[in-house]
Amino acid sequence: MKVIHKFLIVIFLIFGQVLIYSQVPIPLYKMVMNSDAVLIVESKDYQYVSDQKSEFYIENSIKLGGDLNILKNRYNTNFKNLKVKIETNNNDFYQNINGEECSGISNIIEKEKKYYNIFFLKRKEKKYFVIAHLWNNILADDLPFFEKNIGEINLISKEKNAIKKHKSIKEWFESSNKTHPNQYIIETPFTEELKSFFEKTKLNSSNY
Repeated sequence: MKVIHKFLIVIFLIFGQVLIYSQVPIPLYKMVMNSDAVLIVESKDYQYVSDQKSEFYIENSIKLGGDLNILKNRYNTNFKNLKVKIETNNNDFYQNINGEECSGISNIIEKEKKYYNIFFLKRKEKKYFVIAHLWNNILADDLPFFEKNIGEINLISKEKNAIKKHKSIKEWFESSNKTHPNQYIIETPFTEELKSFFEKTKLNSSNY
């Protein structure tokens, strides 16, 4: 009985760990607002490139293919077959949101299905950098969730009036997770920094 009990505990811990990894909240509002471009790319339509620039520095990039779905393109750039550097040395930038430690879970895929990645890019001095990356296990059925919410964030970004913008963010977030895929949930955009920003515009902080 003790052996069975221990086995069940191990299974429970593994299952719980999978749930934790698969339900990490995504700071989607911040990711989109910080990006100059957002691309959906099928997993087989890009590749990692490591370029040894010197004896101590390797530049890591992704080489995009020709089949892209562009959800944001601030500078109307043609991204087909473009090489984009992976940014890693600034706290304002994100690593893979899913986490490299979860790669074993994320890469359990079925050959007959198509999987997608979402790249969030920032332009600096006319060059693009990957600042966030949702990767490998996004199914075609999951894409409308991202397309809808990223599209709504793009509309919010065009609002100049701070009071109207605050209202739009709140309304968007309240409806954003109503039909989310099991492994994805959007994190609240109302961080302390965002609250502070709107407080400075004389909004009532009790609205948060």
